[in-house]
Amino acid sequence: MKNHGSELKVKRGQLYQLSTETWPNVEDPVKTKMAPIAAAAAWGLGHWESMEEYTRVIPRGTTDSAFYQAILSIHRSDFHAAQMFIDKARDLLDTELTALAGESYSRAYGAMVHVQMFAELEEVIQYKLIPERRDAIKEKWWDRLQGCQRIVEDWQKIMQVHSLVVSPQEDMRSWLKYASLCRRAGRLTMSNRTLVMLLGHDPSSNPGAQLPYTHPQVTFAYIKHMWKSNQKQNAFNNLLNFVNVSLMSQEFVNNNQLSPDIAKLLSKCYLKTGRMGGKSSWYQ
Repeated sequence: MKNHGSELKVKRGQLYQLSTETWPNVEDPVKTKMAPIAAAAAWGLGHWESMEEYTRVIPRGTTDSAFYQAILSIHRSDFHAAQMFIDKARDLLDTELTALAGESYSRAYGAMVHVQMFAELEEVIQYKLIPERRDAIKEKWWDRLQGCQRIVEDWQKIMQVHSLVVSPQEDMRSWLKYASLCRRAGRLTMSNRTLVMLLGHDPSSNPGAQLPYTHPQVTFAYIKHMWKSNQKQNAFNNLLNFVNVSLMSQEFVNNNQLSPDIAKLLSKCYLKTGRMGGKSSWYQ
């Protein structure tokens, strides 16, 4: 499967719009080159009919074709067909891995990520068919993510596979880690989009309002994003309000005691507050 990481730099909506506008007017060879990127954009937006149209143009006998056809088959609950495409992709990847492994680990790593994605497509099928295995599968996915290199594009592709059955709101731990990875890599637009999605609200639409704190870990991550985005004074003010007001609300206090998770988060907030006051930049 080719590495289409560059399309992640463009909003999926813009990419999808560009694809739909140009698709009818280009020759077949151009469509063949466009198809994998267009299919990825359509998938990310949940435009399944368009994804199917683009996937039909991807040359058969490629891992791209097998990958997107497996996803479409899972969406249609045709798990037998999905497994056939996964098996086909494995055969193709086996040849690719054999060639790359003799060159260097770094070149083989990309193919290994694709192997992981196909294994997790199989687990998506299990997740759908065997409810009692769902918690174990989610933990397995989390553990695997921790072993992945900190490459934004790889994490995004893997987590999009997970999102076939687990929404970001059901997997905030992974998506918060992904947002942190984006922030550390300077991919602030992607970090912002992820955090706004988790918050369910874009704080920049009303800068003077208190940040939502239904999910306090997300709120804290958004404050760190603000600081990294050079909104330092605003970030500091929001952090103070978060510590002194939001985390002290009755919602998080039981018998005058904070829950262990909130107490741990509060400690992190105090540490960040001290570092902000004593250093010119805030540790990530």
